[in-house]
Amino acid sequence: MTNAASSIPTARPTLAARLREETAPAHRALEARVDLDSRLASLESFAALLAALCPFYRMLEGLLARCPGWERLDPPVDLRARRKTHLLTGDLHALGSRPAAGEPMPPRLHGLAGALGALYVVEGSTLGGAIVARLAVDRLGLAPGRGLAFFTSYGRRRGERWKAFQHSLSDFDGRASVAERDDVVRGARATFAAMDRWLERTAA
Repeated sequence: MTNAASSIPTARPTLAARLREETAPAHRALEARVDLDSRLASLESFAALLAALCPFYRMLEGLLARCPGWERLDPPVDLRARRKTHLLTGDLHALGSRPAAGEPMPPRLHGLAGALGALYVVEGSTLGGAIVARLAVDRLGLAPGRGLAFFTSYGRRRGERWKAFQHSLSDFDGRASVAERDDVVRGARATFAAMDRWLERTAA
């Protein structure tokens, strides 16, 4: 006799769920690399983090801008509104510092799918930026106009922007092939790994 329950197809996990689960180890590794407590120990160490992030974001934003197809998502992704390199340069100027020297190695991304994975990484970090900002205010006496523009990006629209990205990701998920969904996850992993390598290099 056939078990009726075994014949019911198992619902596949959403792309958002896969990204959370399958990038978790890379996410934890990057957090360990950043070592937020040590970065918030002094203005110099905090500025060094911003200095390292600036070239990475410049590289990644250029890479994403060259990828076509953002306007076909629902809602369309406005990359210009999500840029953060100018916020990093402004923070560095306010702290009397400058971007780290050198060029980061770009992650390998396959089309719009890979680019979505990369954007997932940087947009997710924007949510965590609110926590970093509060700690920087308490420990370093910083403010949005003095060294915290990057970590307070989007302001009160932070949650709204994240939800909009999640809807765009869900729209892609509903139309993508199995291979394209895999490329999203690979793109996110590659981006975490590329940032980890770059932070290791700039800390040396």
